[in-house]
Parts: sequence; C-alpha cells; structure tokens
Amino acid sequence: MPRRKNQPFALRLALWRGNGKRCFFCEDLVELADLEIDHLIPHTTPATELARLVRVHGLGAGFRVDDRRNLVPTHARCNRRKGAQRFSESSMRFYLETWRARQHHIRAEAERLKRQSENDGLLAAIAMRIESGLLSMDESVRFLSGIGKPGIGQEPTVVSFGLNQEDLSRRDQRELRTTEGAVRLYDTLLQRFRATIAAQLPSLHVQTDDDRNGETISVRIAFWNLDVERLDRLDIAPWEVLEVAGFTEVYPESGWDHLFANATIQTYHAVISNEDDKIFGLSRCPKCGNEALERASHPDPRDGDLYHMIRCQKCGWGDWTQ
Repeated sequence: MPRRKNQPFALRLALWRGNGKRCFFCEDLVELADLEIDHLIPHTTPATELARLVRVHGLGAGFRVDDRRNLVPTHARCNRRKGAQRFSESSMRFYLETWRARQHHIRAEAERLKRQSENDGLLAAIAMRIESGLLSMDESVRFLSGIGKPGIGQEPTVVSFGLNQEDLSRRDQRELRTTEGAVRLYDTLLQRFRATIAAQLPSLHVQTDDDRNGETISVRIAFWNLDVERLDRLDIAPWEVLEVAGFTEVYPESGWDHLFANATIQTYHAVISNEDDKIFGLSRCPKCGNEALERASHPDPRDGDLYHMIRCQKCGWGDWTQ
C-alpha cells in the first residue's frame, strides 16, 4: 500500500538511490516525483503471522515491518498494482533475499546522508558566528574548507527544482505571450526562488545552471552537506523537487572546487552585506566580522573627484573607491 510520506525523506532517498533509482518490482527507472515506498511484508500483517514470517525467513528478533530491509522503492503504478496482497512463500523468500543482497548499498547511502545532516548543523552554527561577528572571513573559509573539500567532507549534492508553466497564475501566464515578457518573468521567478531557498535552506550552496524550454523552468543548485530532510519540509509551491544526485553524476566531466570557493564567499557576504550601504555594501568588516565600520567621503581639491573610504575600527582593515 502507498505509504510514501510515512518514512523520513532521507530514508526514501537512500532506498531509491541505493537501488540505482529503479523500481524494485519492474526494475525500470523511477523519477523522484513518482517514487513510493512499499512494504514487502504488508504493514497490515497480523502479529502472529508476522512472527511466523520472521522465524521462517530468518529475519531476526529485531525485525519490524518498517525496517528498511522490508521497504522497497517503487513506481506509484507498481505499488497500486500490488496493493496489500501477500506474496506466496516462495515469492516472499525470493524478494527478501534479493533485497537483502542490496542492503550494503542502502546502508552506504544512508551513512552518507547522515554525515551530511551532521555537517549541516555545523554550517548553521558557523553562520550564526559570522553574523555575530565572532568569525572572520579567513576563519570561516578555513572552517568550511575542512568539511567541504574532497577527502574530508562530501562532494556537493545537486538538487534539481522544476516549475510547470501551467501552474503559474493567469497574470504570469500573460507575461509569456511575448519574448520580452517571458525573459522578464523567468528572471523574476528565479530570483524569488533563490531567495526562498536561501531563507529555508541554510546549507552552503550555489546555483549551477537553469533551463527554460518554453513549457517548464528548472534550476539546479549544488548544496554542501545538505540535510536532505529539509527538502521534505520546503514551502516552495508551485516549484517541486525533481532530482537529488551527487555532483559527479550530473556533471561527470566538471570539477567543483571553484564552485565551493564561490559558494563560501557568497554565503559569507550574504550575512555581512548591507544593501543600505550603496558604496561598499557592507555591514560588517570582511576581515574580522566586526560592525565597527567607519565611513568617510572626501573631495580631491586638485581634480574635484569624490573619494569614499571605509575602515574597521577594530582590526584596521580599510578600502576606498571613487
């Protein structure tokens, strides 16, 4: 029976990716949006029958129907076709043994997602320290590099988000009637969406590309150490999550070191930037993170040019511009 939302998103993702993104029953690829999770031994199995099956198939005393050894990824249609029917003894043995042989892939994927979740908490903590002025730019880059670079952390997870034009408001759909209006609308939609993601997902991230094909608009964002459970709690309608994959799966011939550097700086400046400062755009010192910034403007008596200066009263960092 469909119990798609009764399992944590990280578990559903581990089952799906650990099985090669394929349906357990028909073995065809299944899209994330169509993914459902089925119980090999039905959730409605009476306790006495469940105890017998556990004994007969050697599942162990700790086995539960919601154990990942009993949960398989399926298409919605395959799940509906099976429903709550029980397999014959021989079919059940075959399915349980087949799924048992794939558990090491499931465990590996679950452990990877768990590490991401733990590091996601660290990223939230560092963001607060930057915002409070306790961590400088150099210190934050060193910290983030320690949990993000190859060999220590994880490669980024690329999440694809999509929006169907049919889900837009009538007002927005009218904008699509002209090329100029469509370009303007797409830019606005992406800008709003990126702001929404930044507000709801504190993980270090950077956009990698977007696609506009006339019917849908999609965007890919690379996240470092993302707690995927956050994806299940996003309020992004009418957008939806289309795909979750490792960076090298999506971009097999591209490196991501430069993206990590860009994301680090982008995230740092997101918490120290000040839109009210039209000249330097800073609310905190980019060297030490302190708010004690002194600003001044002086005209050059020789040529009349106006020079703007900024200096940190704590560490002495300074900059100037015309």
